[in-house]
Amino acid sequence: MIVRMIEAILYYLLIFDCLTYVVMTFTRGKLHDRVMHWPLMDMVPFKKIIAFGYVFLVVWLGFSLYRLGIVF
Repeated sequence: MIVRMIEAILYYLLIFDCLTYVVMTFTRGKLHDRVMHWPLMDMVPFKKIIAFGYVFLVVWLGFSLYRLGIVF
């Protein structure tokens, strides 16, 4: 019982981390992008692709934990 509760808490923290990463990826701020990148980084949106991949993995993990009866 305790292990399932710990897994659920860790999953909710992962959701918070994922949402924070997605928000920081799609917004601009002076602290978000302090490093200058080479021109290819502007043409190919690697950060956005990684963000969508991260969301996909977190949702997939959530469905798996839901089917096991651990979360929600």
